[in-house]
Parts: sequence; structure tokens; C-alpha cells
Amino acid sequence: TIREINYDDYLDDIRTINTSKQERLGKTMSNDYINPRHRDKVVKSLNPDIHTFGCFTQDGKLVGYYMFEKFTNFYHVVKGIGHSEYLSYGIMNHMFAYSVAELSKRNECQMLIYGAISPNKYEGGLSKFKYNVGCQAKHLVYEGTRDDFRNLKEFNKRYILHDDSALNFVTEYVLNQ
Repeated sequence: TIREINYDDYLDDIRTINTSKQERLGKTMSNDYINPRHRDKVVKSLNPDIHTFGCFTQDGKLVGYYMFEKFTNFYHVVKGIGHSEYLSYGIMNHMFAYSVAELSKRNECQMLIYGAISPNKYEGGLSKFKYNVGCQAKHLVYEGTRDDFRNLKEFNKRYILHDDSALNFVTEYVLNQ
């Protein structure tokens, strides 16, 4: 079954899921994934529109999760990971379809952004999965004044956004103001 969950209530299960494979996308898991931190408690105070959906076995074991954050007129996929022993059962496809259907019921957003995607539909891995679930490669144009882009450039010099970028943004920037 799949249902919306509070991320922070499942940190041990999430760690088990994250570390069920030595590598993901050809890279070893970063410290943010090996040692997940409380996220909802920190981030939801600044953006309450965070939705995490968990996939559970019949006996109630969490075996995968997807996290989405709403920003203005779009949802952003923050994370989507399944336990390696359950991937062959199609849990990622099922979770993604269920999650998007639940978010769509809210009629709040015009689009979903799921990170970079290869222009080659037949390339393996995550890009192939994204195409298979209906994602399309698009270019986004960020608009702003020269001051906006100068401020963004200065921000990026000072703060490194990596892995769980929204959480790092909050803990490294917002909470230190």
C-alpha cells in the first residue's frame, strides 16, 4: 500500500532503504542519505507544502518513498528511492503514479519538475524511468533583474546546495540569519 507519511517518523527505515544498494546512479550514497536527518521538523516551518509518500509491504514495512515540495506553481521531486530487494516489483512506478495522482487532486500546480533528464529516451537508469512514467525534457527559463542574478551568484559562492538541497539551504542559510 501507499500513503502519505511524515518523513521524520521513518528515519531508521529510510536509512535502510537508502543503503540497501552500495551505489545509486553509479555513485556511492552521500552522507545525507546514509545519515538522514529530521527534515519535516525543520523544513515544514518554512514550506508546509512538503508531501512524502511511502510504499509499505503487507506486514507494514516501509520499502520506498517519494518526497515532493511545492514551490509557487510547481511541485519538485526531492527524492524517490526504493529498497533494492523490492525494485523488481515495480514499487517506484506504483509510488510515482499514486503520488502524482494524489498531488493532482489538489489542483494547485501546473507542473512537476523531476530534475535533469537525458535527451536520449533510450539511455538507461533514471532518465529511462522518467520517460517511462511520462516525464518530458523541457528547458526552464528563470527570469529576474540583474540584482536578482547577482544575489543568486553571491549566495551560490557562500552556500553549497547538495543532495538534500532544501534541507541544507534551511540549516546553512535560513536558520543562521
